Amino acid sequence: MPDVEAPSIQLCIEACLECQRLCSEAALRPKGAEVRVGTDPAATLLNCAELSLVTAHFLMARAPERHTVVQACATVSRASAETLQEVSGMQDCVQICQVLAQSCLQVLRFTVPPRGVAA
Repeated sequence: MPDVEAPSIQLCIEACLECQRLCSEAALRPKGAEVRVGTDPAATLLNCAELSLVTAHFLMARAPERHTVVQACATVSRASAETLQEVSGMQDCVQICQVLAQSCLQVLRFTVPPRGVAA
């Protein structure tokens, strides 16, 4: 039986790195006003970029805690996509965040959560 986990993990790593690149670049561009009270698009972009990079590192290292990190990345990238939909010029970031969230969910199907952590 082929190892289904390996392609899913590789695709997720690639999505993580692309998300990190696009969101970091977008955070450096000048923005207009905040989308809604308490929401800073630059902070959303930087947080998503940073967690994406950390997730890629955990996956590449096959760290025992990768399940937890991938789960967090799925949640954050999905929330980032929703927030950034309201910001003009962010369609590339919205799209890669959505792709990353789906990729993380796919990886979660094949990883085992650490002991004491609910799936």
